[in-house]
This record gives sequence, C-alpha cells and structure tokens, in this order.
Amino acid sequence: MFILARYQQALLVSSIIVGLYGCTSTSTLNTSVALTGRAEEVFHYQVQGSSNPAIQLRDGRNVKGGSIRIERDSLFWDADTGQMGVPLTEVQRVTGKNHVNGMLEGFGLGLLGGALVGAGLGAVADGEATGHPNISGPVIGLVFGGTLGGLGGLIIGVIQGHTYTYEFSDGR
Repeated sequence: MFILARYQQALLVSSIIVGLYGCTSTSTLNTSVALTGRAEEVFHYQVQGSSNPAIQLRDGRNVKGGSIRIERDSLFWDADTGQMGVPLTEVQRVTGKNHVNGMLEGFGLGLLGGALVGAGLGAVADGEATGHPNISGPVIGLVFGGTLGGLGGLIIGVIQGHTYTYEFSDGR
C-alpha cells in the first residue's frame, strides 16, 4: 500500500488531464433551410439551458442575451432594452455553457480515466511490492483511481461546463 501512495500524484494529474478533455460540441445550421422539428427543439433546449449565452453577428458585434430562440428565419433574444432580433443570415454563431452536462461528462471521463490509470498503477505497485503479479493491487487501484478520478472530473466538469456552439452558414 505504501508503494501505491507514491503514485497518487501521477494518478491525480492523470485524472485531471482526463477531466479537462474537451467537453464541447459544435453544430452547423444552414440559414437557407428552415430550422424545424427535432433540430429546432435541440437548439432551443441546449441554448435555453446554457449560462450566459452569447451571439456573434457577422458584422463582428458580440451580443449577450437571454431567452434566445429561432422563429422562422430570425433569431430573437431578450436584452436589457427589450426584445431584439436579426435575420439568421446576420448571425455568425451562438454559444453557451451547460454546467450540469459538464458535470456528468467530467464525472464519466474522470471515473473511466482514473479507474484505468489506477488499475495500471496498482498492478505496477503490487508487482514491485510482492515480486509477482497479484489481483489485489489492480482492484485497489481501480477503486481508488475511479473514485478520485470521478470526483476530480465532477468538480472540473461543473466549473468548465459543456460548451455548445452553433455556427450559422448561409449555404454557399
């Protein structure tokens, strides 16, 4: 068990690296085709569930707004001055972060990465201690690494969040 302790730092760093693995998704929407059905539902769900969604317009302006939604061929949002809207052809991209999805993704990636690294380090540590392979080292490493990696990934995932980016293309 003392040999496993000297690998804790490597296990922690590996879990953090796995937890920092990009939690990002990018979708391209064609503005010359009406956004309907499932695509519209997913856009609204992901953008409405985002913290601080941002809109980048083709003229270079960046706009923050709440309640971002697509209606027919325009994008609308609530601003401090009231409801604003522009045609979809003037929108470059819409981005937002969802910290709940980031937490779940971070936990899953951290759990998997930590368990794999922990099992590997447990096998190495156990082999060094006993001089021959034994199942207890990898099992202890799997449980310890999975727990540590899952918790680390969960914390990093909550902080970092999952970033959704919607790029708007005019179909040319």
